[in-house]
Amino acid sequence: MSVVIPDPAQTDWVPMGFGLGGPLPSQPSVRVYRSTQQSIPNAAFTALSFDTVRYDTSGQWSAANPTRLTCQIAGTYSVWANFVFLTAAGGQSRFGQIVKNGTQAISKTGLNAVTITAAAPSVAIPALVQLNVGDYLEVQVYQDSGAALNIWASDAANAQDNNEFGMTLVGGVPGPPGPTTSVSYGVNLPTNPVDGQEAVLVDSATNPSYTWRFRYNNQSTSPYKWEFVGGSPASSNVDAQENVTSTTYAALTTPGPSITLPRAGDYTIFIGTDIGPVSTDFGRMSYDIGATGAVDNDSVTVMGTSVGSANYTSRILARTGFAAGTTLTMKYRGSTTTGVVFRRRAMSVWPVRVA
Repeated sequence: MSVVIPDPAQTDWVPMGFGLGGPLPSQPSVRVYRSTQQSIPNAAFTALSFDTVRYDTSGQWSAANPTRLTCQIAGTYSVWANFVFLTAAGGQSRFGQIVKNGTQAISKTGLNAVTITAAAPSVAIPALVQLNVGDYLEVQVYQDSGAALNIWASDAANAQDNNEFGMTLVGGVPGPPGPTTSVSYGVNLPTNPVDGQEAVLVDSATNPSYTWRFRYNNQSTSPYKWEFVGGSPASSNVDAQENVTSTTYAALTTPGPSITLPRAGDYTIFIGTDIGPVSTDFGRMSYDIGATGAVDNDSVTVMGTSVGSANYTSRILARTGFAAGTTLTMKYRGSTTTGVVFRRRAMSVWPVRVA
């Protein structure tokens, strides 16, 4: 029997031997259950919490997030959940839903808008869903018996249908990534990242002033595991001209550029200013860790121009260990009280790595 191998340049395919005869990779698949009954409050959607793994080939369940199955390989997944309420009369609802990322219901089934006299309904919820790396699924259940009502427990032997949750990647082996990217976009980074996950952080989803793309490095020994891989800086500019006669850093009438850091981490900082010609004075600039721009608590070496010169002076500095919410403010002084003119002041900040 002859075998025709498709041309990979013409056909999107995944060979069954994965590498023309190589070993098959582990199929992303997980199933978990709860070994004790779980109490479900009256008239409130409640996520089922699981405590035991039947199998988990790709680290999709974690005891740190016991309600969740988290995607580690992008693709289309077949998802299933099954649970059984204890017998109870009252109310009109005993149902459940599978929810993506805490908010988006993707499948729902059970008893709803019926008169329940005495029932112990078994509810099975199937779903087919496309997931990106870091997306997670939960099972939320609802009952309105008038009081708290338990869900039956599963076990390792015979009772494997009382409180179960699982999903598997559709297909025999992992194929190409899902139809959308795994990069999130917003004013917060993902709270449960996985190694290699990427995300874009902005200060506004509708009108961002900066765009920072990060990749999560779980192997890093730094407490700041989101590593900057590209994007535009956060910038602040003040064009107003001001004459500074102080020999110590002081708050100006027209305050200098100021930027507040959104995340704890290590940053690269650019500062620059146009310093006017003064025959007897040196212009100095630096930045203050704080909002005043009038104190020298940052240990940054002061910089500036020579006597009698007029030029644009700038420096790039690297600093580590900033706390979230730290404000950086440019500040200025002269070497005598003669006075120095500062104008076209600018500050820009790029992250190196953040928490």
